[in-house]
Amino acid sequence: EFDVLREYLSRGGSLFIAAMPDSRSDINLFLKDLGLEVRRGIVLDNYENYRSDRRFLRVQRFANHEINRGMQNINTTFIDPSTAVVRVVEKPPRHLNVTSLFYAGPRAWEETGPATQPWPVPDPGEVRSSSEDPLPLAAVVSIGLKAPVAGKTEARIVVWGSASALHDYNMVLLGRTNYTNLEYILNHFRWLPGHEELISIPPKRPG
Repeated sequence: EFDVLREYLSRGGSLFIAAMPDSRSDINLFLKDLGLEVRRGIVLDNYENYRSDRRFLRVQRFANHEINRGMQNINTTFIDPSTAVVRVVEKPPRHLNVTSLFYAGPRAWEETGPATQPWPVPDPGEVRSSSEDPLPLAAVVSIGLKAPVAGKTEARIVVWGSASALHDYNMVLLGRTNYTNLEYILNHFRWLPGHEELISIPPKRPG
């Protein structure tokens, strides 16, 4: 299947890949050629989370990218549940433009043991987030084509560490539609085919 995806990308295709922590799939065999790796642990945060569930991260740190237009606003939060780290390799292939998209808070960490512990804390050897080096939770890749194909000059890929972020329950916040999550997710699918002009600024979170 990976060869089919590579051929699709070589013609200017676009992909959205949503992984999961502790995934047993071989997706990293495909992602390594894109300069990325999805790690096995789950990212937990005892402080910046939603309704005291340390698996549901409140993401407020966004890179400078078209998808993130308006998300850098301090009152804008994206809920990202049950996510893995999406790591950019140290030296991605030169023909790729690889960028982390959003990050965990400075007190989060990658839990490699059971996530159901009563009050888990980072153990020695587990990777911790920080203000200077936050854990990346998603990434985007652009691949320039050797020649335009049907008007396209590049292939585009988005990789998330959380498939759960796309579930219906993540579109509801305190009994109401979570328009921030909904619009932010839609903006990924506006960027992928090259419709940046349709990217909207998600509404601010009250307060």
